[in-house]
Amino acid sequence: MKTLILLLLFISTAAWSKYLTGEGEFLSIESDKPTFVKKQLIYSAKKNILNTHLTSLDLSPQEFWQGFDSKIEEKIKTKVDWFDEKILEMQSAENFDELLNFQIKKRELILTQKAKYLERSRVFSSYSIKNRSQSLTNPSLKFIRMKVKINKTRLKSFYFSLTKQNLERTFDKMFVNLTFEDHSSLYSNDQGESFQSEMMEDIKIALIQKWKRFFEKEYGEIVKNIIFISDEESDDFEKKLSIAPEDGEREKSSVDLIELESKKNSDVGSTEVLVETPPPTDKPTKEGSENIENEIIDGELYLKIQYSFMRAKYDTENQKGSYAFKGGVALFDLRGRSSIFFDDFNFSEGELFSSLPNSFYSSLATKLYNYPIKSLRKNKESIARYPSVNNSLSIKVHKPKNMNDVYALNDFLAISGANHNFLTSNFIILDDSVYFDLYFNGPKSEALNKFRQWESKKISNKLVMMSSVDDRSVEISLEETVSSLEGEIKNENAQ
Repeated sequence: MKTLILLLLFISTAAWSKYLTGEGEFLSIESDKPTFVKKQLIYSAKKNILNTHLTSLDLSPQEFWQGFDSKIEEKIKTKVDWFDEKILEMQSAENFDELLNFQIKKRELILTQKAKYLERSRVFSSYSIKNRSQSLTNPSLKFIRMKVKINKTRLKSFYFSLTKQNLERTFDKMFVNLTFEDHSSLYSNDQGESFQSEMMEDIKIALIQKWKRFFEKEYGEIVKNIIFISDEESDDFEKKLSIAPEDGEREKSSVDLIELESKKNSDVGSTEVLVETPPPTDKPTKEGSENIENEIIDGELYLKIQYSFMRAKYDTENQKGSYAFKGGVALFDLRGRSSIFFDDFNFSEGELFSSLPNSFYSSLATKLYNYPIKSLRKNKESIARYPSVNNSLSIKVHKPKNMNDVYALNDFLAISGANHNFLTSNFIILDDSVYFDLYFNGPKSEALNKFRQWESKKISNKLVMMSSVDDRSVEISLEETVSSLEGEIKNENAQ
């Protein structure tokens, strides 16, 4: 019997990046301050290292820096225009001292902004200066040698934002499922009902109507239709998220190679109050979703809002209500079968004194409504800029030596495939080989040609990728470089 082992790997791509070294230079002028010269040297070295690194990843440094310079021009256009006007005035007046002064200040503005913008991108997670020097024949010409570590996740995002800055995706539908899970029996020893399901069902109806208005207002520019779905329909979507397309030969279960670290929300970020309680007959659990397509198309999102309750009840005798819950939100791109973002809510509990149960449940509804608002607003921009995918391939990594090699391959594909929005998903181990799905944007032939071009491509300091490509799948072998093998032999001989 074949053994199927699921991979659940908690690792960040940045952790596997290596130090790179490079040099920079800067021609200073007499008025330059030492701190300014140092920053320009660092910027120059970073730029040169980045050029080499982008080229090794089959990405275009020219496109990157064109987008970079366009951003700088946009940011300082007003100030540059002002300097240009002053320079023309001084030329007309033949005031050459002031003319030179304005030219120097304009130069300093542009160079400072470039260095600052690259630094704020956080592409470089760390760096150190190995040495600094200057030309013997021209002391104004300074040199620097540096060692840096590049954050590959941020580099991919930064490269994508600069080379595809006009991309703004819109989506046809966002399916939303709101789930209340009753876990009160596991956490409470109280006599009687700790989760009053009938009242909570009324709250759920109110929340669906309130959130529908929220999404129509806040997400209206990027999502055409907001459709709330039942738990049963939500199960269908989650099955589709876990099944790879075009795969009838092997049974698969979905897990992510990279598990994103969730961020706790300690601030609900909203003071909007929910007070309405619609009649029970208005349940919209299947509204607009009777004909959910079996085939997922591009332009559809699936949002899961989930609460787990340990307690939610009103005590009539003592005229107070109590609650305890936790939960979270997760948004998926259905076509790419990938997570766009997710956030957990902090555990919340408390008591509210109220003479009427409706007042308590209205206050609880307000709290439940406000909890995900901050996350939903914060992540709205990332939805519009999330890479579009409309195609997929099945990838097999033939008997990798260890899982670090698979991490390195995933790293390489994520950034080197940025032009095609490469996204990896559904990793499994089967018979000592690793299988996963590669989602991308564009014709399948272009993605397959990428792998043909990458034959014998060095994807890390130690690995070379060998590819066998057919019409619908790719088989990859990861082989160690000659220098890496020589190093291992030396180490064995030394022992």
